[in-house]
Amino acid sequence: MGRTQGFIAWWSKLNRTKSQGEQVIRPKPKKKLTKRQIKEDKLVTAYFKATDWLQQNVRYVLYGVGGLAAALLIAFLVIRSHRVAEARAAVELARADLLVDNGRYEEAVGILESIVEKYGGTAAARMALLDLADMHYRLGEFDLALKYFENYVKKHGGYDPLLTASALAGKAACLQGKGDYRGAAEFFVKAYEKDPKGFNAPEYLLNAAMAYERAGQLDRAKALCQKVIDEFPKSNARRDAEMVLARVSVRLEKATG
Repeated sequence: MGRTQGFIAWWSKLNRTKSQGEQVIRPKPKKKLTKRQIKEDKLVTAYFKATDWLQQNVRYVLYGVGGLAAALLIAFLVIRSHRVAEARAAVELARADLLVDNGRYEEAVGILESIVEKYGGTAAARMALLDLADMHYRLGEFDLALKYFENYVKKHGGYDPLLTASALAGKAACLQGKGDYRGAAEFFVKAYEKDPKGFNAPEYLLNAAMAYERAGQLDRAKALCQKVIDEFPKSNARRDAEMVLARVSVRLEKATG
């Protein structure tokens, strides 16, 4: 597995990193309920039945309440609807995760597309969009992967620098898969610039250097390798950067000699 493919594999296993306080909900193993929990469960069920009825009959209820009460009621329904959507989307995302873990990518794609379509605006839908891009990348469908990576950056680029950088690097990997090494290098650099202090920052620079090398832009490759060595001396990428730098330096000497 190449370095870029290794990065994409790492990226798809972010363990559902918390994104600005957002956390993907995961189902927990069932346990035997206590009498108190059973009682609480009945109360919760009654609550949801009541609010479901309220949503279905909201027009009639609004006719019988005042302006302030109506505004509060609408606000309550909006908040509840969003929370229900978040929970349902998270459950579907967990289902897709299980399929991915078993290598059933095409089945996972169907669920992920459904999450994006039905639950747009939820944290799970944002993660599903990234997962969709990764699934298409794994399947070698680079154009579709590019589409989803670009959609993520356009729609959700302001949420989390780490995830946005990952999306930019994913786009770079797709371009590299299509043979556009210069374009790939440019987007690896953009990924670094989006999250320059992040864990993957030296990897982004190293990937950019290697892509520039393959594109024949040796001076840029050399400069980026030196940047990795100077700015990230303790990173795992430093050793590879030194190897690439030595190789590029030899090629430059031959070209000028």
